[in-house]
Amino acid sequence: MKIEWQATLDNQPPCFGRAVIFCFMGITTRLINNADIVRREMEQAVRAGLEAIGQQAESHAKQNVTAAGRVDTGHLRNSIAHEVRTAEDAVYIGTNVSYGKYVEYGTGKYGDFPTGDGWWVYVTGGDGGGGFARKGKRYTFERAKQIVAILRSKGLDAHMTQGMKPTHYLRNAAADHTDEYAGIMEKHIKQQLSK
Repeated sequence: MKIEWQATLDNQPPCFGRAVIFCFMGITTRLINNADIVRREMEQAVRAGLEAIGQQAESHAKQNVTAAGRVDTGHLRNSIAHEVRTAEDAVYIGTNVSYGKYVEYGTGKYGDFPTGDGWWVYVTGGDGGGGFARKGKRYTFERAKQIVAILRSKGLDAHMTQGMKPTHYLRNAAADHTDEYAGIMEKHIKQQLSK
């Protein structure tokens, strides 16, 4: 709150709009309410802080997916982005790549949400996303080996798996750096208040 002093000679204080004016012994005290200005400046600081946090979280997620050895074409890593939602005072990181959820949560018996036993057979495609021979079908180990052999004999890049372990590249980008993100927000607020 900004406080200004003004002396008047005639006990008739001028109109100062949002100001609260007190007159005592010929001295006029004017208190100006700058709450709207402070609120706007704080909102700007929060938006800037959220944007900086989003950029940093995005960077951490890309580093996580790379460190987990889950980069083939780079499509998933390059798709990781952030979105600031000012109405919620929040920032979200994520990907729009369809297989990103499988890299995050894992699949099959290794996933966060295990889906049972058996082997899947899949054929990798040119887009790096993989194409499944019979999507969702599980086989015994021996039958999966036979199917892979048949598909490879036809020139396809066939593989078999019981699932993929989760990387939690997004979750860890958020959860493992909370102190860092708090520091980023604090820095932006202090910068705004020191103007």
